[in-house]
Amino acid sequence: MELGLVIAGGIYVALMGVIDMKKRKIPIVPGIVLFLLFVIMRLIWQTDEYQWLFGIIPAIVLFAVSKGSHGAVGEGDAIVYGVTGVVLGLFKNIELLLISLFFCSLVAGFLFLFRHVGRKYQIPFVPFIALAYGLVVII
Repeated sequence: MELGLVIAGGIYVALMGVIDMKKRKIPIVPGIVLFLLFVIMRLIWQTDEYQWLFGIIPAIVLFAVSKGSHGAVGEGDAIVYGVTGVVLGLFKNIELLLISLFFCSLVAGFLFLFRHVGRKYQIPFVPFIALAYGLVVII
């Protein structure tokens, strides 16, 4: 069951990464549906006494930042972290967040220095989440 969640979560994050690169917007409904499905599956086949529930804390924080920043951080990013939080748990989801922020900052620094983009240039973030997800799951 655990492996199935990890694979399904990886497929979801990869698909959302492609959509984010192409459209610069993440569809919310599929993420909410998958989040609820994963929660139901965890409740039915629970093996770790609700430890996975804390994994959605980064998503809640990102959603609050999204609302407070008037969309500078997308709600779709928070939904993606909600899905990954149910799959990975708190510490792996925080690790995922930090690694994806690191990758994004490297690309942003490169774009700022060599492509001379401004501070307002928007970079799709979910592809970095997908890359980090692969690393977190493998390591």
